[in-house]
Amino acid sequence: CADPKIFNYLLGKLGSSHAHIDEKKKGRAMCEMFGAFGWAEGLPVMKRIADHFLCCGTNYFVPHAFSLRKDDTQHPPYFYNYGRNTQFELFKGFMTYLKRVSHLLSSGVHKADVAVLYNTGIWTSLEAMPTEEVTKLLTQNQIDFDIIPEDYIIEKCSAEGGVMRCGRETYGAIVVPYCEMMPKDLRTKLDELAVAGVPVCFVGGEPEMLTELGVAFETRGKCFTAQLDRIPNFLRERGLVHLSLSEKYPHVRYYHTVSEDGDVYMFYNEDELVTADFSFNCNGDAILYDAYENLIYKPQMINGEVRIKLEPSCSILVVSGIDFPDVPDYEYSDRGEWIAVDTEYSISTCRLEEQNYKPYEKTRELRPIDLDKAPGTAIVRYDFTLDGISDKSVFVDLGNVGETAELWINGEYIGSRISSPYSFDISGRLNRSENEVTVRVIINQAYNLRSYLSEHLPIPLPGICGEIKLRSY
Repeated sequence: CADPKIFNYLLGKLGSSHAHIDEKKKGRAMCEMFGAFGWAEGLPVMKRIADHFLCCGTNYFVPHAFSLRKDDTQHPPYFYNYGRNTQFELFKGFMTYLKRVSHLLSSGVHKADVAVLYNTGIWTSLEAMPTEEVTKLLTQNQIDFDIIPEDYIIEKCSAEGGVMRCGRETYGAIVVPYCEMMPKDLRTKLDELAVAGVPVCFVGGEPEMLTELGVAFETRGKCFTAQLDRIPNFLRERGLVHLSLSEKYPHVRYYHTVSEDGDVYMFYNEDELVTADFSFNCNGDAILYDAYENLIYKPQMINGEVRIKLEPSCSILVVSGIDFPDVPDYEYSDRGEWIAVDTEYSISTCRLEEQNYKPYEKTRELRPIDLDKAPGTAIVRYDFTLDGISDKSVFVDLGNVGETAELWINGEYIGSRISSPYSFDISGRLNRSENEVTVRVIINQAYNLRSYLSEHLPIPLPGICGEIKLRSY
């Protein structure tokens, strides 16, 4: 199936939901990933895939790159590939990030708002709403859920105090995608849950008849019916959603676990044009954790709520309930002075499987590397002097980078970025006189290692394209 809704809003949640409701799995959900995308799948795409599945609830990962043959055409990319995968040097840092987040998200019980019935009616010739239509809407409204199949609803779900329970999980309501007909045992169970006080919400209308009886079903419990676009408001108006937000952020995903030590939230912004602010109740103190940089920050807390500012293509974790040491404040505002560096850039390139860099060009305007020269990596160097800036908090923003970047300031290694934003904190690293900046860019592998699988992914322009800026505070 090539329906993007299934891959974006259903597939990952199917796996994690089963891990949540099957007590034998103890919340452990595994995903094999990365293989068979082609060489166009560089580290930025890998991180996007990983963050997507982390926010779906996956917490065990098996990287797929098994072939030991050089330039095997079957299922690239391969992580090492006899040294030809130049991005492999930064792969360890990415795997360390993935291990940190997986560990944190494995330490508690998933906290969902509602359960969604997996609609098997789509496999019949009858009218039925695909489950992914409902899960897409809930995801884009930051309403978390588990998907529960019919047999688990009938045999393993119970209700107490108006809350449905399945295994270790609890749900404030169950959402049922429209299906023209429904088995009698399932409809009876839903009615029993409604009698016990669990809101049962039928999307687009209740089933009209039963396969066994061929007649309408007489309900005893209080069920609700709402059109699909009304479901988010229906759930929020009844206090069934525990995450509040100031406006709609359709491209932001989150995942929440609860343990005896406290809560862990992961937020991930999938859209490159959105910066999101969230606030939610948090018991006790909380910190923001940048798992890639392994840094913690103190967030703003207003009336027991934590405020989140999420940059495009970034993830951040909130950890609460633990007595944390004093840490730096998280920067929320966009204040500060943008400074464009008026300088000449010296660029050198190195071809795949070569060791030495050769001069490419000197320019005052950065633009994509000429593909005819097919470099594996590029080095961009420049100097600048700005009076008074060495005493301030300073960040360097490389802008549009294709594809991974490493930064040195005055010969000191600052760090790496495998996805946007390509921004580095260089506070305290600058001289009062001249400063030398060195950026190493590893371009996308598909420019050198062709594969038919790469036809399905866009390839970023190679090198740094645009303007490098400084921001001082």
